[in-house]
Amino acid sequence: MAIKMNLDKLIEEKLNEEIIRGEWEPGKQIDLNRIMHQYDVSRTPVIHALKKMDADGLVRHSSKGHFYVPDIDLKTIRDITTMRKLLELQGLREIISYGAAVDLDKLIEINEQCEYYTNKGKLVEASGYDMQFHKMIVDAPENQCLSDVYEIVQRKFRMVNCMIGRYKASQQGAACMDHVRIIDYLNTYNYEQATRILEDHISEAYLKIEKRFMERSKE
Repeated sequence: MAIKMNLDKLIEEKLNEEIIRGEWEPGKQIDLNRIMHQYDVSRTPVIHALKKMDADGLVRHSSKGHFYVPDIDLKTIRDITTMRKLLELQGLREIISYGAAVDLDKLIEINEQCEYYTNKGKLVEASGYDMQFHKMIVDAPENQCLSDVYEIVQRKFRMVNCMIGRYKASQQGAACMDHVRIIDYLNTYNYEQATRILEDHISEAYLKIEKRFMERSKE
């Protein structure tokens, strides 16, 4: 049973990465046979992985039994961003309220990896470290419910961020600079400024996605 569950999870992670890399276009039906052949697996773990992704909103399951990548609209992007902001700011509030420890050395290490892959032009890898950075902040208060909900929202945000238009290295580089400022303010216990930077950081990320979305709509 453990091997089967691990296989389901592995396929889910692979498919999620494929969507982020743009290998599945919005609105496109997912080819189950292609996935089975590519990863040399049976239909069962593929279906289980897609059902989990459907539950998380990363794919959709039609009434005809087909799975497809959702076609993202601007309201959906805005809703995802709003939830991301609420959850991250709640994490920071709980750090302040409960005196939760944040591993700043680990945050620095993660951001350095994010910068490394950004400079290499490997933006999918860089966005993965970006996710780790923000999740560490949300996970610090050890509120499991908050962490579980945030993981789903964060995955959705990463998906739309990478899928909508062309995600640029300059945008990820600016995000890394914001991370440095957040670390500095957390290190000096200046939570007011850390909160302001974090809120502005997420708002700016949305505006960049919105701009790319509008540019794509004109094509």
